[in-house]
Amino acid sequence: MGHGTKIGGTAYGVTGGRCLVGGTAYGLRGGTVLTGGTAHPIAFSKYAPVFADNTWADIIEACQTGAVPDTWVADGSCSKTMTIGGQDYQIDIIGKNHDVYFDDESTAPLTFQLHQVYNDSYTAENVLPYFSYIAYQNSTIRLEILPAILALMPEEVQAAVRNTRHSNPDFKEEITQYVLSDGLFLPTEYEILGEQVCGASGVFDKQYAYYQTPAHRIKYNLLGQPAAWLTASSAYAYEDVALDLANTWSEITETGGAAAADVRQPRCIAPAFCF
Repeated sequence: MGHGTKIGGTAYGVTGGRCLVGGTAYGLRGGTVLTGGTAHPIAFSKYAPVFADNTWADIIEACQTGAVPDTWVADGSCSKTMTIGGQDYQIDIIGKNHDVYFDDESTAPLTFQLHQVYNDSYTAENVLPYFSYIAYQNSTIRLEILPAILALMPEEVQAAVRNTRHSNPDFKEEITQYVLSDGLFLPTEYEILGEQVCGASGVFDKQYAYYQTPAHRIKYNLLGQPAAWLTASSAYAYEDVALDLANTWSEITETGGAAAADVRQPRCIAPAFCF
């Protein structure tokens, strides 16, 4: 049974609320209404409809139990602060029912990403010696830096992040078919722009709902200045090693476009993740 109230003659549904007891606000999880002298229980949603009003523990639980409210959407209206390495970042919902868990191939209810670029810049190096060039799958960014950033997140977040399935965005065909399993990850160029501009795309790539709005593709540093940020997509094929182009990835520019960026020079990143 639901419940409603009228304000100024307009009916509003009541899905939750707060009550002050001794000056302390408590969330209401349910209530009772009398109809014809009979008391009927009213069950409210366990989670606040406004995304930012929930704790990260609430958000994690909602994802784990498949109880994500319809009001938690990937349109730029849902973000919440998270402290990472002593710095506060806004975390956006960028996708809903978008990414697939690696272990059981079910769908993650939500995908999150830093609204700002992370407060440092990184060069990428080749971790795997059988590669002659630097690509996302064999890079220090994927194999070392992203796990290190995860370790700086709140403990409840670290424990809840799940590995999801991702395409390997490389121009070398047999490598592109590899499936990556990552907790923190970088989206590909196609997942951001919805088209291939200068970066490779993979078999699972589809655009995140959040990035269907072009303005959302522009990220800023913690000082509020526009900053270019790396995607996971290689910008040139492995055959271009001799041309010194194979160590470039697609980067989202300060104006929201795409360009090739040499990852041997410091670059900004904005990690994404799922619970």
